[in-house]
This record gives sequence, structure tokens and C-alpha cells, in this order.
Amino acid sequence: MNNIKCILLDIDNTLTNVNEEISTETTEYFNKIKEKYHIILVTGRTNSYAVEKSKICNASSIVVSDNGAIIYNYETDKVLYSNFFKKETISAIWDISQKYNIDCVFNTIYKRYRNNIYMNDKYLKNNNIGINSIDELKDCVSQIVLFGTNEIEHQKCLEEIEKIEDIEICNKGMESDGRYFADLNVTGTSKGRAIMELYKLLNIEKNNIISFGDSMNDVPMFEKSGYKIAMKNAKQELKNIADYITEFSNNENGVIEFLKKYL
Repeated sequence: MNNIKCILLDIDNTLTNVNEEISTETTEYFNKIKEKYHIILVTGRTNSYAVEKSKICNASSIVVSDNGAIIYNYETDKVLYSNFFKKETISAIWDISQKYNIDCVFNTIYKRYRNNIYMNDKYLKNNNIGINSIDELKDCVSQIVLFGTNEIEHQKCLEEIEKIEDIEICNKGMESDGRYFADLNVTGTSKGRAIMELYKLLNIEKNNIISFGDSMNDVPMFEKSGYKIAMKNAKQELKNIADYITEFSNNENGVIEFLKKYL
């Protein structure tokens, strides 16, 4: 792996443990190697979340968020790449989510907005802004996340939304608290598409990249990486296409243990 110039890392259940924490060992190790490698966090979560975690672990100032809809440099406060929703698409998704009592979350570069009717109190924190009308949403939207507690209603909502042009469901499932979720992006958005932009931004090629992931939205990232590393705790489908599987899980510093051994 002497040709590696860039390390791409999914965050949840890859870089972080089950409590969304980054270990001291990770922070110390990245601090030692960050001058030699681009260490870039690539996540389905918000831009602000990616920036927070990147700063904690001494990674590069460039982050990829919202399943690849945003590439952002937080040192220069510049958006290097974006794929935003059209206003009419946002309005249509809002109307459908209201119809099925689904919590609709709008991610932007700095904040996230959600319909105040269904908002859980804990989501009032961390730059969450409750809105009662789509007219209150002024910022460009990079990702929309749907949350519901009724599986049938949630599925009906998704089926109706899938009929809208230029919409892609990049990730969906059930969270540990029993809520159903789905990440919506503009068609063509993926971690892999964003990495193709990184090729140009960083002047690197596919074989210069090693990537780590645990879930199915990491597949496009793997496809654009020279070395594909699935976590021990990863989905089996991701393990099936990986070049390596870490010996240790995300709760055991699996990423760092692998890098120390092979990099």
C-alpha cells in the first residue's frame, strides 16, 4: 500500500464506537500521519456533524457529507462541490410527508430544519430548527431524511415520493430506537460520485485511495477506491466486495489497528 495518498472513512460504526465516540488512540494516530495523508470523513450524516467529528480526530479539513451531496472545506469555509434539491421537489416531499405524518428533515450546509409538528425534543439541539411551513426554509437543501414510527405509513410515503423525478433513496432502515428512516438525495448523488470530485480536487487516482465502511451506502465509495476495507461489524453484503475485513470492530479501534498493520 505504498501508493496510498488518501484515507476515506465512514463515520458511524466505522470510525466511531456504538456511542458515537472517537477514541483517543484514533486522534493521536491521525495527528501523527495527517501530514502524509489526506484523511477525509465521508458520511451520510450532516455537514456540521462531519465537521465536528473531523476536528475531534485531527482529520483533514475537507469533509464529504449527506451521502456525497456536499464536499466542504471547513478551514476556508468553502463548498467545493454540491448537489442541491430544486425548490419544487422540496415542496412536493414536504406535502407527502405531512400527508403520512412523517417527520421530514432538511439538511443544509450549516443547519437542519424539520417540521415542528413531529419533532422529538432531543432534535431541538445541535442546530435543529423547527418549521411549520416550507416557506420558512430559506437555505439550499443537500439531503432530506424521513423518520416515522409506523412501518406501513413510512413505506407508503416512500412509494409516493419515489414517483417524483430526480429523487434517489440512498439509504433506509430502522434505527435502534425503533424509528424507520430513509435518506433522500438528488439523483446521481452518492459517496462514489463525490470521490470522483476528490480525484480532481486532490490530484489523486483510484489506486491512491483506501476506504473504510460498514454499510450499504459505502458501496459507491468502495467502487471508486483502490483498497476497500469493510469493518468486522459491517454488513455481510459489504464484506463480500471488500479487499480486506478488519480484525477488530468499530468498538475496538478497528480502523486504527488495520492502518498500523498494513499502511
